[in-house]
Amino acid sequence: MIMNEQTRHSGIVQLVILFIGVPMLLYATSGVPRRTLLREAISILTILAFCQMLGQFFLTRINRTMLSGYRMNSIKRIHTFLDYVFLSVLLVHPFLIVVPRYFEAGIDSMEAFVTIITAFNSPRVVLGISFWLLMFLLGMTSLFRKKLPLTYRKWRIFHGVLALLFIILAINQK
Repeated sequence: MIMNEQTRHSGIVQLVILFIGVPMLLYATSGVPRRTLLREAISILTILAFCQMLGQFFLTRINRTMLSGYRMNSIKRIHTFLDYVFLSVLLVHPFLIVVPRYFEAGIDSMEAFVTIITAFNSPRVVLGISFWLLMFLLGMTSLFRKKLPLTYRKWRIFHGVLALLFIILAINQK
């Protein structure tokens, strides 16, 4: 039992290093020109939120080995809490891009936001809006799961496929 618990804690530490430490190390060594503290904080928050969404797959029934010994109900609550926090960050990401403009001279924040979301000639903007809508759908189906005409098992499969689709598409975006 002690070995199993040590293995579990070791796995959790490794996941924290993988989904927090590695992204921050890559960001710190990326050579990205440094900007204002606000822009840096927004970038780091967005990167961490995305990486934590990747990490959420480890807080599912797929990872039974590492989660053995923990009550699935507790894991589900942690998964749900973290998802709502990080999903919220990613859903406000389009606004976070333009927030720093509020503190700078030049184009107005709202004007910059409208310009960004109406630039349908840019594939990145179209994909970004598509991903945002997919995230919104993921969040809404989670929030209103009990009102959907699906059994819990069918919803869980739908949720997993939707999350996997989002992550695969978002990672492969160039």
